Amino acid sequence: FKTVDGGETWVEKNLGLISTFTPAVIVDRSDHRRLFCATEAGIHFSQDGGEHWKPIGLLGLGIRTIVQHPANPDIIAVGTEDDGVFISFDHGKSWQQKVNGLTHRTVYALAFSPHNTRVIYAGTFQGGIFKSTDMGRNWSPANKNLRILDIHALVVDPTDEQTVYAGL
Repeated sequence: FKTVDGGETWVEKNLGLISTFTPAVIVDRSDHRRLFCATEAGIHFSQDGGEHWKPIGLLGLGIRTIVQHPANPDIIAVGTEDDGVFISFDHGKSWQQKVNGLTHRTVYALAFSPHNTRVIYAGTFQGGIFKSTDMGRNWSPANKNLRILDIHALVVDPTDEQTVYAGL
């Protein structure tokens, strides 16, 4: 759905989506008319502000989250239902699975650090939080004192790289 009047009215914008279960939509930092959509059937892309969608990658996978790198808009990362993290370094044209050390592969949340361009966090289903310091090549658990390990939201404080918030 899309609103152009601040939420007064909404219009359905599903033309071209294989699945309408869409847990995340992002606006491309390099062009506000381009959107990426995480769906139950892979990643979809729109070049016209959501009027039309086309599937562009990871078809058949349940995509749970999608984020764009804060410094490099060509880098996009997604978390999946059962297949871990995939990262594209070419604006969604190709995808690389990044799961080394990721013991829980259902990923509901991802957050790039705005301070260190190689740091990314992943929030998982029943595995807590994992951190990569090499752009997803390797992952390590980051769960000390974390009582609940089902993480659905993550964000790195833009003023302090040591502060990360997690939501259940």
